[in-house]
Amino acid sequence: LAALTAPPRGERVVMGEGGAAGAALTEPILPPGQKSKRPAKSQFRQQQLPAWRPILTPVSVLPIFVSVGIAFIIAGSVLIVQNEDIKEEEFDYTDCVRRVSSSEPPPSGPQTCSDLLKSNSSYTDVNTLNFRCECAIDVQLSGFTGKTTYIYYGLENFYQNHRRYVKSRSDRQLRAAQLAGGSTCEPLLNKGNLSYSPCGLIANSLFNDTITMARTNSPSQPLTLSGEGIAWKTDLDTRFKNPDFSGNDPCTADFFSPTKSTKPPNWPVSACELGQTLSGTLCNFNSAFNGQSNCVYNPWYSDFASSGRGYENEDLVVWMRVAALPDFRKPWRVARDGIPDGSYTINVGYNFPVEPFGGKKKIIFATTNSVGGNNPFVAGCYLTIGILSLVGGIGFFLFTRFNLADRKLGDVSKLSWER
Repeated sequence: LAALTAPPRGERVVMGEGGAAGAALTEPILPPGQKSKRPAKSQFRQQQLPAWRPILTPVSVLPIFVSVGIAFIIAGSVLIVQNEDIKEEEFDYTDCVRRVSSSEPPPSGPQTCSDLLKSNSSYTDVNTLNFRCECAIDVQLSGFTGKTTYIYYGLENFYQNHRRYVKSRSDRQLRAAQLAGGSTCEPLLNKGNLSYSPCGLIANSLFNDTITMARTNSPSQPLTLSGEGIAWKTDLDTRFKNPDFSGNDPCTADFFSPTKSTKPPNWPVSACELGQTLSGTLCNFNSAFNGQSNCVYNPWYSDFASSGRGYENEDLVVWMRVAALPDFRKPWRVARDGIPDGSYTINVGYNFPVEPFGGKKKIIFATTNSVGGNNPFVAGCYLTIGILSLVGGIGFFLFTRFNLADRKLGDVSKLSWER
């Protein structure tokens, strides 16, 4: 009997509380200097800490439903009131009629820039800069006086969220950590021995329409726009950096040397020329018909209010932050002092084709307030959740108050296996 109850060799018996033999545990006898891996006998190590196990009753649940419902309804109502204070105007310019040069034969009828870009490849060829399509949009604006007004461009049916498109970029190249992009830039990684700077599909499709505005009623004057501050500060501080260069010209950087890198196929200029000041005669809608072939054109001239040079150009930074949905808007320009009420002509340099993918282009004017921009969806969500929660609480109260369940709380006799 002693042999049957003795512990195995190399182990010793540890009696439980009160010395009860039934609570005995075996503990291995370890060689000197070797620590046991057995967890300490404490409530924390043995997962025996006291725990709060609430029992959900109508008295405890009903206040939660009602409180959440009231809080969300109040929050949604505040957001709706705040949205009422936000002014927003939207203008579709996809099919705007092009300006006709006095030097060309009179067209048979109005022609849109969209049709012109589709029918004449010279207007989309980056090597024929003197072919430019421009259109003028006459609008009436009010409600923006004295308020900082943000101008956005909107695109429809443009899938920036396509998996291959999203991957086609090099963040290391954009922060000047390496000259050439990696394999993620495919299919636009390099051209022969020259690296595309910047590489990838996102950069190659950079939005390149231009915009200027002028007031047409008294007093007639151009409107001052700014492209500074449209990009996220964190992007400018960490994700987009120019390589070291001498003087004030990024084009002196080794990264942008024509023997090492080249511009993306759809760009009329190299990356170091983004945001530069106009030098020469600017190409316009008259240039091709006046035989003016020595003019220059850069959609990201500082004269078009584009801010930042090279990789730090804010138009580039904004575009590289891809949109999650096919219909989106992105910051374009800012009128810091607001836009006085009146009639305006918006002159658009129509360079970005949307007809091939069945898209549309818009110009949006919008103000902001303490809750940001106009977003009725969030307000609607708050109201919907609040109303559902409140209705659920009232329904739960009636259900328990009038005993519609035909049973008492905690009555196990109603369980199927107790019948």
